[in-house]
Amino acid sequence: MNKSYRLFVFMLVGLLLVSVPILADDVIAIDETELEEILEEELEEIENEDEQLSPELEELIEEWLAEIEVKNENLSEEEIEQIRTHLELALRQCKDLNEESSQEIFGHIRGLIENEPIEHMNQHSFQNLSRVMLRLRILAKQEDRDFSEELARELETGNVFNGEKQNPGLALGHYKNNKAEKKELKAAEKLEKELQKQEEKQLKEAEKLAKEAEKIAKGQNKA
Repeated sequence: MNKSYRLFVFMLVGLLLVSVPILADDVIAIDETELEEILEEELEEIENEDEQLSPELEELIEEWLAEIEVKNENLSEEEIEQIRTHLELALRQCKDLNEESSQEIFGHIRGLIENEPIEHMNQHSFQNLSRVMLRLRILAKQEDRDFSEELARELETGNVFNGEKQNPGLALGHYKNNKAEKKELKAAEKLEKELQKQEEKQLKEAEKLAKEAEKIAKGQNKA
C-alpha cells in the first residue's frame, strides 16, 4: 500500500508539472491572435477610408485592369472588381510618398502585371500585394526604411504575387506595431506571473502530499 501511494504521489506531481507548458502555449497562442487582429484592424481602417484616389490614380488603375483582362481572359467580373479593390488599397499606401518614390512603386506593380504568368494574375495575388504593401508602409515609416526597396525585396521572394490565397496573417508578415509590442509585453508578463503561481502551487501540493505520505508511512511502521 505504501508503494502504491507513493506511485500515486509521483504521478500527480508529474501531471502538475506537465500543466505548465500547456498553460504557456495557451497564453502565447492568444498573444499571436491578438497581434493578427491588430493588423487586420489597420487594414479595415484603410478599406473604410472615405478619401478618394486622385483622377490620375483612378486612370492608372483602369489602365492596369484593362491589361489584366487582356492577359487573363478567364477572370470573372467579380474577380476583376476584387482586383480593382486591392489595387486601390495598394495605391493608398503611396499617398504620403514623394513623386519619385510613388513612381518606383507603380513601376513594381506594372512590372508584375506585364511579366508575371497568367496563372498568377488573379485576385489572390493582388490581395497579397495590398496587404504586404500595408505592412511595408508602416515598417518603412517606423524604422526609416525605403518603402520601394523593401517592396522590391519582398516581391523577389516569389511568395507574394503567386496566385495563391494566403493566410491574412502570413501576407501581413511578422510586423508588430507599438500597440502590438505593448500587448506582447503584457502577455509575457501575464505568462510569467501564471507560471510563478503554478510553480508555487505545485511546491505546496508536493509538500502537502509528501507530509501525508510520511504520516501514512509512519502509521504503517507502527502497525
